[in-house]
Amino acid sequence: NLAAILTQEYSSTGVESLEDAIRENYVFCASRQIAEIVKGVHSELTPDRFVSDPVELGGDGRFGFNCPKCNARERVFDFMSLSQDKDPSLYCDAALASLEDLEVLHGRGLHCNKTR
Repeated sequence: NLAAILTQEYSSTGVESLEDAIRENYVFCASRQIAEIVKGVHSELTPDRFVSDPVELGGDGRFGFNCPKCNARERVFDFMSLSQDKDPSLYCDAALASLEDLEVLHGRGLHCNKTR
């Protein structure tokens, strides 16, 4: 599986797959590359379902992180939030990333509260 859906803690909402998260209208954090791949497979995922690339860090404001100064592969985890009143233009419900990226961060003691 190219992309793994990652959540901050076990959720009782019944979301167990990417398809469930899409049905529940989750907002996603992802690098541009992964966002484009997943959008290609799941046509119901429109650009507004992804947090935008931050212009203030050199990004282009489009869906998915691609900015040269934002460390996109770690940023996908930094901007996950369980808060119900979060700003969906800045924070996401779940990240789409490679499992290897998460394992590397866990190995460094980072984002240990996030699981597959």
